[in-house]
Amino acid sequence: RGTYPDTTLTVHNASVSGQNSCQNYARITTDYLAHAPDLIVIDIANNNGETEFACLESLIRDVWAAYPLCKFVLMKTFSVTDRLVDANINTPTVPGTLNLCQDLGDYYGIPVVQVWENVAADIAAGKYHLCDYLIDTVHPTLTGHNLMSSWLEPYLTAEFLTTRQSPATLPERLY
Repeated sequence: RGTYPDTTLTVHNASVSGQNSCQNYARITTDYLAHAPDLIVIDIANNNGETEFACLESLIRDVWAAYPLCKFVLMKTFSVTDRLVDANINTPTVPGTLNLCQDLGDYYGIPVVQVWENVAADIAAGKYHLCDYLIDTVHPTLTGHNLMSSWLEPYLTAEFLTTRQSPATLPERLY
């Protein structure tokens, strides 16, 4: 509301912790399409492999089939293997999912916020510690969520929100 005071925002949180993109895709009708979304931000965690990215791709394509003006932003989060020591930022679990997510975003022209890159850069610069960002080895703290929101904000420009993102004709599937 501070950034867009003249805009009415209705937020629907369709997130279910621990679910991968295939489980989210199973809820597309009730948790996505039923709300006629203008913008969907998908926080993609580490429980997505290539099969799950195929489900995420299906979710994007199905939303665009129903609401071609809907915008997407993908936020690729990360986890670390064991302890919340700063050095563990250098070894995120399942690092291959960072590339799968970026490839999907690039293919469809969807911005991807690579959260790990931002956190790693901030920790290297001494801005905060890994334990300030993660409450355990997977879930962000309140500070972590606030940082993620700040990294999303640059994409929520008038130009982004008013320019069509979906292609007029969807290309062949990537996954």
